[in-house]
Amino acid sequence: MASVSNAAPAHLAGLLSTRGRDLPKPRIGDPRQAADIISFVFGFPDRETLPAASIAEATKRAMEKDGDWALQYGKDTGTPALVDALRGKLARDQGIVAARENVMLTSGGSQACQLVLDFLVDPGDTVIVESPTWMGFLYMVNNLKANAVGVPVDDEGTDVVELERTLARLKSEGVTPKLIYIIPNFQNPMGVSTTLERRQRIVELAQEYGTIVLEDDAYHDLRYAGEPIPPIQTLDTSGSVWYTGTFSKIVGPGMRLGWLVAPAEVITQMSVL
Repeated sequence: MASVSNAAPAHLAGLLSTRGRDLPKPRIGDPRQAADIISFVFGFPDRETLPAASIAEATKRAMEKDGDWALQYGKDTGTPALVDALRGKLARDQGIVAARENVMLTSGGSQACQLVLDFLVDPGDTVIVESPTWMGFLYMVNNLKANAVGVPVDDEGTDVVELERTLARLKSEGVTPKLIYIIPNFQNPMGVSTTLERRQRIVELAQEYGTIVLEDDAYHDLRYAGEPIPPIQTLDTSGSVWYTGTFSKIVGPGMRLGWLVAPAEVITQMSVL
């Protein structure tokens, strides 16, 4: 019986795709191998806060009540009962009123971002990002061979004056950015939140320049003081702001549960990507 080889075949380099050749180095190993180290690579929740017992109890109930379907293939956009529970949470906590057809459950917020990029972006296209921003999103943009154009972040969030200048400059060059990627609450890595006035301006600029805002609100529920600021999505009536979030920061990242809220037509098309 032969063991699996550790080395790739010598001819593999000639078979790799462009994306395969340009992949970054692995970012992390098994965090359990260094349990006494606080890693800043990912947003690891405190292990003592993870609701392992509650998850085990809920899993047992689900298996006993509906196990034959719980282990089956499911609806492309997510289990309707979970979608409805999420819709209730979004309405209560974020002020986002969404129908079932506006919501897709994803494998974490990362998959929601990747689906949006796959849906909108071709190699050579332009994406506007905050500078600095979450490195994971930049990896996705780079893997698609798209161009990331940065807009600075200050203590009030996304610099909308620079955003407008950037959009105007790109327009003069004949470029329409496919999307503007914004982390509005407790921005990664800066930690600031974009003000309400700036959020309103972001919506106006997206509509004026004919692009999409991808609002990554992964940290919405991590507020310890002050009043929540309405999501950018709630300020838009044109369908130009698509909203993603995740349970990774509030339940457990290992569950890989996130969501995308977008126009029903978009969700329908994206469900077959």
